[in-house]
Amino acid sequence: DSLNGESVLSTLTSQVTSALKPALQNGGKGGYNVPWLENAAQCLATMSPELEARTIKRLVRPLLAAAGDVALRAVAGIVVEKGDWSNSIVGDAMEAGAKEGLERLVLRTVRDGTGGEDKLACFLCVVGGSVGVAVAVAVQGLKANPLNQVHLQTLTVAVESRGADLTEFLTSNPGMSDELIGVCCRILRLGSAGKGALAAVSKVARALEPGPDVDAIDAVLANMCLAASAWDVWSTLPEASRIGSLPSIKQALSEGRVDLKALSSCVPAQALMSSLGPTILSLLSASGVAYGDKTRASTCTDCVRTLLLGHRCVASDAGALLGVLLPVMVPLIRDNGLPNNHLGPPPKAAGPEGPTIGKLLASCLVHFAKTSGPAFKAAMAGLGEKDRGTLEAAVRGEMSGYGAARASSTGGQKPARLGKISA
Repeated sequence: DSLNGESVLSTLTSQVTSALKPALQNGGKGGYNVPWLENAAQCLATMSPELEARTIKRLVRPLLAAAGDVALRAVAGIVVEKGDWSNSIVGDAMEAGAKEGLERLVLRTVRDGTGGEDKLACFLCVVGGSVGVAVAVAVQGLKANPLNQVHLQTLTVAVESRGADLTEFLTSNPGMSDELIGVCCRILRLGSAGKGALAAVSKVARALEPGPDVDAIDAVLANMCLAASAWDVWSTLPEASRIGSLPSIKQALSEGRVDLKALSSCVPAQALMSSLGPTILSLLSASGVAYGDKTRASTCTDCVRTLLLGHRCVASDAGALLGVLLPVMVPLIRDNGLPNNHLGPPPKAAGPEGPTIGKLLASCLVHFAKTSGPAFKAAMAGLGEKDRGTLEAAVRGEMSGYGAARASSTGGQKPARLGKISA
């Protein structure tokens, strides 16, 4: 512990090299001196956070050759510490006999209650040992501690890297599927599972046979992912579960606590509009006049993108949609102004982002007019005289590039555009 840097690495290399010398056979095994190997293993485990994977890989192989319990425990800890789930450190260094020895060590550790079985079981799964033993140990461990990250990682590795072996194991041991369902439910009932735990549950659910139990897990999981903003996990769930979870975030969405851009990329626009359309429109209305809020421009942009995607789904029959969009968008244009003072000086409270938001909304009106002409005219006819005047001026300005407008106080700054809207 008193050594560091180069001196530790030098000492470590010396330990391993000395352990390999055939002359040191007193108390050795297969030509290796076990006490020296154990010292080297412990030293390597201590230093592993500071060493590169390629350095560790070069040093672990002689440790594994002895296959002693101390060495196996040390290497298991190193693999878990480095997060080497692809098995790049050990690779093919462990032969079948060594894997069987590791399996026996795992079972003996569980039986004797000496601790560390989580890392050993995970290591067993990573290096291609018995998936059945690794998963069984992980399941038992998660019953006692549902949020044990190492056990959760074992299940993740089993699903992602040992899928065929896991399927074979579950097929021949149907009771284990029920055990896994129970573990998933236990984790979700806690209500405090982090993104890592939610991701593990999602992967396990995908490995199980579809059925009512898995559907129930997916439904709860979808709601929890939304609450935790775990979009990468939520996006992998079945579409029915994702759509079913949308109503659960109405309040959070209305308060601007949901990543609307991420949400709209994971759900069909029609389903999103059906569940959350009014909430999104309300968020746009509130954000458009939330003067002083530094995020209001980006929030308005995300709302408008989503509403345009919804409009695309009903472009040929957009009368009802435009009937509710225009009465919200047009006053917001007036409240924020347009580039080059096209509607006259914008309210001072609107700030420099005001004309940007106004232009964003004006570009929407032009899009509606071009793609849903009759419906747009009908919705426009339902507006009051003041709003119709604002709409006509905004459309003219957007189509002319605001070039003929009055002298500007915006310095000719070009407001950001929506860019490409993807379905």
